[in-house]
Amino acid sequence: MICIFTDGACSTKTRIGGWGFQVVDCEHNDDVLDVRSGAATNTTNNEMELTALANALDWVNNHIINEPVQIFCDSAYIVNCFEEEWYKKWQNNGWMTADRKPVKHQELWRHILDTYNKLNLVDPFNAFRINIVKVQAHSGCSGNEAADKAAVDAKNKLAQEKGCK
Repeated sequence: MICIFTDGACSTKTRIGGWGFQVVDCEHNDDVLDVRSGAATNTTNNEMELTALANALDWVNNHIINEPVQIFCDSAYIVNCFEEEWYKKWQNNGWMTADRKPVKHQELWRHILDTYNKLNLVDPFNAFRINIVKVQAHSGCSGNEAADKAAVDAKNKLAQEKGCK
């Protein structure tokens, strides 16, 4: 099984954010297969959490993986969206929330859902599945801590480049 830990980070003061993910082979001594990160300006924490998930799904899509993938995320917003299938209601309501406001970060959500659905297609030869699981933030989970560090480091690097503190 492949385990991917995702996280986002954002400064409310500067609106500079970072995202990160770590890929681990959970079947073979938790070998770290990859760590990726990036940063953006004028963003939010939710957008960085979504960006981390989108990039993690893209990573899976670009690699030949014939085993289940667990994506661990500390964002209740993301996990609840999948567990409670909010996205189905959004799609049925023309990408509007229950209180008739446009869903924020629609383009990211659409990309995430398209990739997620593509990767979760089941055929007779490949029972590929992706599961998104809630993990408690800052609770000592090494994968989550690594993803958080990647996101924070990317955010801080961009902030430094921009001359922000």
